[in-house]
Amino acid sequence: KRPTFLPRFQNIWKVLRTSSDFNSPDWWADFKTSLTLLLQDEQRQMTIDSRRELRDLQTQYRIRATNPLLNDFVELDIIRNEILRLLEEKVSANIHFCQQRNAQSLGILARSRLSCLQSNQSKISFLVHPTKGRIESIDGMLDIATNFYRELYQGKTVNEAVWNSLLDGLPMMDQHDRMELDREITVAECFDALRAMPSGRAPGEDGILVEIWQAIFPIIGEHYVRMINVAKEKGCFQPGFLSALLTLLKKGNAIDGSMKGFRPLSLMNVDYKILSKVLSIRLSK
Repeated sequence: KRPTFLPRFQNIWKVLRTSSDFNSPDWWADFKTSLTLLLQDEQRQMTIDSRRELRDLQTQYRIRATNPLLNDFVELDIIRNEILRLLEEKVSANIHFCQQRNAQSLGILARSRLSCLQSNQSKISFLVHPTKGRIESIDGMLDIATNFYRELYQGKTVNEAVWNSLLDGLPMMDQHDRMELDREITVAECFDALRAMPSGRAPGEDGILVEIWQAIFPIIGEHYVRMINVAKEKGCFQPGFLSALLTLLKKGNAIDGSMKGFRPLSLMNVDYKILSKVLSIRLSK
């Protein structure tokens, strides 16, 4: 994050606090949109700042490297290290997995190549259509995947007697457990759940990372919890809160073009995962 992120966020939050209806969960969508636009602008400014700093350092290096004096060699070494740092940060920003970014045993270039290799391995290059054979176009593969899961999850006739026998003997929550699970969400619970989330995980549909939520939650935490409890009282969240980004993971190394060789993975937004983790912690007690 740039040093300007939190001050700019606080200014946006002041406007939202005076213009939003916190008695409805619908304000959350406007908040998420404002946050996303701010993050996009901050990323753009970071790129501009990095390029400007790199250009200035290169200019300084060329000037000092022309007929250098004895003390210039020390400055040249400092400038060279700064240029190296900026270039490493630029490469590191393009690495998909933060865990690799923090690994001390790998060089920056090696980590970058490893990340690109993993990205290529996860790419689906083709799927096999039941009648058309091998399909490589994106639209064609999307149709195959959509039809596969539509058929897989469509409503089917269920033998209730067999279903009931499967449910017999499963543990059930007593009245005390239900009341504990159903009580109002608290700020402390949500903040503890958020701090327990590991960094570097893939974000959901909104693209907002855990680290961002950890930075802004002390500012918006009370209103986030109020939104959750209002939605619980009204029986629905604002559209998009429960949205997920669906991706496919290979079950093995070989790819034969069959949809059965992949398993779906739902990437949920962090604001949803906070609530989910709070409820999970309650259930585990």
